[in-house]
Amino acid sequence: MLDFANQQNAIATEAAHEDDSGAQGQEKHVIRILCCDGGGVRGAATAGFLEELEEGLRRRYAPNDATFRLSDIFDFIAGNSTGSIIAALIATRRTSREISSAYSKLAKKAFPPWYLSPYLWLLSVGLNLVLAIALAAVATGAGFLIGRLDKNPLTGPWALALCVFITILVAIVVFWGLLKIAPHQWWVAKYGNGGLRAALQSELHAGQQQLALKDVANLTPRNPGVGLQRTLPGCVLLIPSVDMYTRKVVVYKSPHEASQASLQDTLIWEAVLRSTAAQTYLPIVRDPPSGSYFSDGGLWANNPSVIALTEAIKYAGHMGWDNAEIHMLSIGTGSPSHNPLPLPLFKSGSAPYWAAHIIPCMMDAQGRGATYCVGEMLAQSGHFFNRVDFNFEEHKELLALDDSSNVTALIEFGKGKAQCFDHKSYEALGQPSTAAVVQALVERL
Repeated sequence: MLDFANQQNAIATEAAHEDDSGAQGQEKHVIRILCCDGGGVRGAATAGFLEELEEGLRRRYAPNDATFRLSDIFDFIAGNSTGSIIAALIATRRTSREISSAYSKLAKKAFPPWYLSPYLWLLSVGLNLVLAIALAAVATGAGFLIGRLDKNPLTGPWALALCVFITILVAIVVFWGLLKIAPHQWWVAKYGNGGLRAALQSELHAGQQQLALKDVANLTPRNPGVGLQRTLPGCVLLIPSVDMYTRKVVVYKSPHEASQASLQDTLIWEAVLRSTAAQTYLPIVRDPPSGSYFSDGGLWANNPSVIALTEAIKYAGHMGWDNAEIHMLSIGTGSPSHNPLPLPLFKSGSAPYWAAHIIPCMMDAQGRGATYCVGEMLAQSGHFFNRVDFNFEEHKELLALDDSSNVTALIEFGKGKAQCFDHKSYEALGQPSTAAVVQALVERL
């Protein structure tokens, strides 16, 4: 079993704040935050973990309430990219089991095998045909030139065959061996977003109405049947993105007492689609009214915990809660410390190598940086920060960001193999055990 005292020493310092506030006759306000990182289909592990967490919280605080949801506990729910899908489903009062089911469908829509898409297949075939014609022309010209110079009628065909063979090998190395990308990715994103768009619209609606950010608070009133009451009257949903036209960062958030968000009329599925537009994987999303183009929030907030903490502090200040406590649970999509890059290749600094590896490297670095900053800020009396993540060291087959066939296995992995991580060293605290992590969180949240 996980040693929860060690977690607190490494992640958050627990002191006698409650006694002090009680002595002053002040009401204690606890703001609870849930943050879900981006990370492609590995977000399925987050969904699996949340199934277990919801069940643990239900047994402890709402054993007889069939309507209990995670949104009854958490005041702020933040998610980026794949995490924004999970956050949006939580904020629209889905059970964690429903979230896992919906996530499986969405992942398959977002990342189908690219060669099964008629558009992408035809594009790839067309581009490869152009490439093959160009290489054949070069090889033919070289072969005839060699034969002509050598005055030997047999040299030309042999030279031609040799040049064709060499160019085919070069093409294979360039397209499949070195960059490991589909041929059409030289010109467009690996996947289209039409399937994901339709699936999000299907999931994030109420009746015939598409849900907007301003609807979140009404969807999540306080649940009187829950023993651990949420502090805010309604949940606050936070989803980051980037305006690629102006280079400005964007946070789509549902309105609350301290912030009447200017983007509150944005439909939730639109915010999620923009946050999931991962570079090279999915196309950026155009907003016709403004003419802007939006992309994955992972460019600056793959781990959205800094955003959530900022909003919580602003809310507490607006309400005049000088003694407010902040309890944050931040969930990653795979421990970067166990997925090192091959040293000889990244030392060279070559553009082709980094073209295939820069995105996961940026995701990991930003996630760890945000974990460190938030962990340090909350490492004081009364506050609590816990970082949960997954070690895929023995399951490297699950590391792919876009292999939707892994979703079921990732959900099961999340149900059993979650770990708490130290916010400074990012070393795991204890053995992988979702049950132990959930038990500790249920006692502390």
